[in-house]
Amino acid sequence: EFTGRLLDIWKQTRSDAKPILLHLRSDYLIDRHTDHIKQVELNTFSCSMAAHSEHLTGLYQSVDEKVPDNGAITGFSAAIKAAHDWYCNRNTTSGNPVLVMMVDA
Repeated sequence: EFTGRLLDIWKQTRSDAKPILLHLRSDYLIDRHTDHIKQVELNTFSCSMAAHSEHLTGLYQSVDEKVPDNGAITGFSAAIKAAHDWYCNRNTTSGNPVLVMMVDA
């Protein structure tokens, strides 16, 4: 339902004159009863492991101070900004690009 609404928003705001950067990844499994391929997940962008790895680093550092810092969350933020900048530099005629982040809780 969430992804369907997200795609509906994209369809409503889409203009053929504007290029779009959209990342989607689908996961599939084979239904053993019918031998049909079934889509089981659609991901737009996943970054939850950045937070988990930073928290685990803190745990490991409490046991061994030699464990280096982990800047995964900052790294993800920098990567998103770099992707936005890259897109803006190559699509100068598309007006004011917007970066939308949606969280499904």
